[in-house]
Amino acid sequence: MTRAALTRAKCLRFIALVVWLAAPASISAQRYRFRYYSHSQGLQDTDVHSLAQDRAGFIWVGTATGLFRYDGAHFTGFLNGESGASVIDGLAETPDGTLWIGTQNGLARLRGDRLDFVDPPGRIRVNGRSAIVSDASGKLYVATSNGLYIGEPGDPDLKFRRYPNPPQIADTAVYSVHLDPAGVLWFGCGDKLCNMSPDGMHVFGEDAGVLADRWDAILTDREGNLWIRSVRRLLMRPKGAKLFATPPRLRTGACHGDGFSSHGPQWTAVCAD
Repeated sequence: MTRAALTRAKCLRFIALVVWLAAPASISAQRYRFRYYSHSQGLQDTDVHSLAQDRAGFIWVGTATGLFRYDGAHFTGFLNGESGASVIDGLAETPDGTLWIGTQNGLARLRGDRLDFVDPPGRIRVNGRSAIVSDASGKLYVATSNGLYIGEPGDPDLKFRRYPNPPQIADTAVYSVHLDPAGVLWFGCGDKLCNMSPDGMHVFGEDAGVLADRWDAILTDREGNLWIRSVRRLLMRPKGAKLFATPPRLRTGACHGDGFSSHGPQWTAVCAD
């Protein structure tokens, strides 16, 4: 990616943070109030990689240099400069209130103001900004450089199991995870799209309209349509349909940003030829 593209991507990530923080006050009218958050509010790094809101209402911001918590007025920094924790690529909270953090050195949970890495999955890269998701039962689904890991609630910790990509996929990595409203797990498996349901694992390729690509983000919108995004493409499968396709009137090319936002009735993708 060129320097200009990297700069645009960083700006878009920061704009996404501003919109995400401003959205709850204005969703009903589909209008947004914008406010600039930066060093003066305690956010020492505006290269935002991931966002999560916990059950207490705090907003957690993962950046290129650490983790920050926003209390509605000020950002408090965590983990700055800690070995292996400087780049925070994924955030998710399980129903017991544990904040799980994806880093380039593996998966960890926040204990006080420090990280407690778990093993397995061990010191492997947690891939992408949509790399961690939890369900209502407390299961944790994690996209890593070594495949999909699922953590089952145990006594006292989660018990992780690795699920490798199907044998026809050469790339061992998983790049994104998403649970749809029916409880089906979708994930970017190598250069394909996969899902896991009670009847097994399924691969979606060109016969389903999914071109070979690294699918970095997946979302089900409020109408039940399924969206997937790579750096170059944005595809959608309408509710009840079998095939993915480029949405009407959407330009194809470079799609910047780190994921989708589920806040509000609509979301925006930024793509350029």
